[in-house]
Amino acid sequence: MKKQLLCACFVAFISIWAMPGLAQRQVVALPGAVGPAGVVNGVDTVSGGGPNTLAVGTQNVNTNGIGAGITTSASGTATINFGGTSTVTGAVGAPGILFSVINAGATGTTVTFNGAVFATTYNVTGTGTINFNGSVVPGAGNFAGDGFINLGAGNTIAGALITATAGTGTLTLNTGSTVTGAIG
Repeated sequence: MKKQLLCACFVAFISIWAMPGLAQRQVVALPGAVGPAGVVNGVDTVSGGGPNTLAVGTQNVNTNGIGAGITTSASGTATINFGGTSTVTGAVGAPGILFSVINAGATGTTVTFNGAVFATTYNVTGTGTINFNGSVVPGAGNFAGDGFINLGAGNTIAGALITATAGTGTLTLNTGSTVTGAIG
């Protein structure tokens, strides 16, 4: 009987301890990088004393899928640089609290956003791919290289999309997706 009671208490403790609500998001004073806590639980950025840049390597962000992927404490002050292939689950930024710049799509990489993206500007930096499986608001896009942007079904890019060199960049709009700004 004592073993069963002890076992039941242990299982209850583990269940409560492992609850997602108790998971700790990674807080990054910028400049900084995504670490193990950010990979699992997401990242909250805070403007620091230097360049306000968050570096994301070849890693995913917020793999538990609870809450926002990456947030910023001050609108228009932080940049996210994706250096490899990544998937971000949850929103990046928030309405009225935008990232200044998101750089992704380096040559040979794919960055997938599984949530809305709130950024002033986003750049496809090479011949890689950016997948938006949520809307991009307001977001002015730029093909700095001959890369790819795929917009998921039913989503919107609410801004203009330009290219640094004529005839470069590929935009794919899936069923019911739209771009409300100029393209070209």
